Amino acid sequence: MTRAYEGRFGEPGGEGGSDAAGTRVPPSCGWYPAGVANFAGALRYTRYGFFKRLLMRSIARKEGSPDLDARRDYEYTDWSAVNGFVEDFVRSLEEGEEA
Repeated sequence: MTRAYEGRFGEPGGEGGSDAAGTRVPPSCGWYPAGVANFAGALRYTRYGFFKRLLMRSIARKEGSPDLDARRDYEYTDWSAVNGFVEDFVRSLEEGEEA
């Protein structure tokens, strides 16, 4: 099967965040990405509906996060790491690797 780069974004502790194990492709599928990176996303309290805001704040509190003020958003993405991942991906295309 073709090898590919893969990157994921998500809320911390959610899909693509610090615990992306639940989103992995099973080895039985035969897909093995050449490069994988997981990046933390953000807590976007101001964009959530009432119940999701309560749930996300509750999870953040349970995990010991100090970011509990639901009147603002919190950005966790390391954009230099994202840029490095993209540069590696582009370099692999330029070098003719399967992607």
